Amino acid sequence: MSKFELTPYPYDELNSIKQIALFKFGEVIDLSIGTPIDDTPNFVIDALCNSKDANGYPPSIGTVTLRSAIKDWYKRRLDVDIDIDLIAAVVGTKEFVASLPTYLRLMNPEKDVVLGPSLAYPTYEFGAKLAGLKYVGIPPRHNEDRSMDLESINEEYLKRALLMWVNSPSNPDGHVESLREFYEFANQNSILTVSDECYMEYVYGVEAESILQHGIENVLALHSLSKRSNAAGLRVGFYAGDRSYVLFLEEIRKHAGLMVPGPVQSAGVAALSDDSHVEVQRERYFERLKVLADAFSSIGIDVNLPKGGFYLFIKAPDIKYESVLEAAKLKVKSSLSWKFTAFLALTTGVLVSPGEFYGSDGTGYVRIAVVQTDEKISLASKRISQLEGRQFT
Repeated sequence: MSKFELTPYPYDELNSIKQIALFKFGEVIDLSIGTPIDDTPNFVIDALCNSKDANGYPPSIGTVTLRSAIKDWYKRRLDVDIDIDLIAAVVGTKEFVASLPTYLRLMNPEKDVVLGPSLAYPTYEFGAKLAGLKYVGIPPRHNEDRSMDLESINEEYLKRALLMWVNSPSNPDGHVESLREFYEFANQNSILTVSDECYMEYVYGVEAESILQHGIENVLALHSLSKRSNAAGLRVGFYAGDRSYVLFLEEIRKHAGLMVPGPVQSAGVAALSDDSHVEVQRERYFERLKVLADAFSSIGIDVNLPKGGFYLFIKAPDIKYESVLEAAKLKVKSSLSWKFTAFLALTTGVLVSPGEFYGSDGTGYVRIAVVQTDEKISLASKRISQLEGRQFT
């Protein structure tokens, strides 16, 4: 077995660009990382502060009160009636994504492949790497909705697959998958399919969908309150689905001491019991998406509004960037993604993410997260619009 090599954390690679933009503008409008900027609802903070559950160890699986709130949310929001015993809490969904392949390999040590989207949240691949497994990216069909091309998966990889990830709405490009197709694929091929649904509440012009609406066999659904309730700092999420996998993971995670703090679970109950704050946030994100899409369109860059999520994923224009980069004495990677990222930061103070952060299919694109205040989004829009005449078309 070869020595583990730790790759750089993607967003740390933006630091040099960020520092130069900060020196030039006095501030950076950071649209690179998808961390919520809007306030956590007051009633959620009140529940956190008033909780009486700080003295003892909380159940790793989640309190009955929290799991009941999750069960009620599934029924109310998605018309899914799931047994409370098939629901479990997680300490933020990122740790679950990163650790899941390692734990599942204890169930199926002969499996050595993790399947998932080729254009994706990088932790899917990193989790496979941590477990010593091979990550096989499934390319998009390159049709209008960029859905994962399940028919393209090599038969050998299907036999070796420990699990498959699907993310809908997806990070980074916001496309929405047909989760019925993935449920049927999971059961036809007896492959655990884990549907990361952390952006499910933010869809535009389509209905919210969970894979659990189609059944629970061979599937898990993963949800986060980080995006839904602007509660990323609380670190609370949950998974639900196939009985055998849920019960196995509950026991493993209990032994590992993975537990959401008691007061945080109380806050989670409050957040899940209310939908109105989510509706407000959904409209807020959509308006911000439209503002920035209009700004880029005004300078000749084609932008398609996503069906879900809170990111724009746009193709970097092929123009001459060298004079701006050389004037700042900034050296960046040679791709258009990196050049455009640096160019935007140096000319507008707006920081975005190069598409390569999300796999090779992201080369030539940038991701823009609308996670700043309306005032800063408006300022970013104004500065971007002033770039007109740079021959982006």
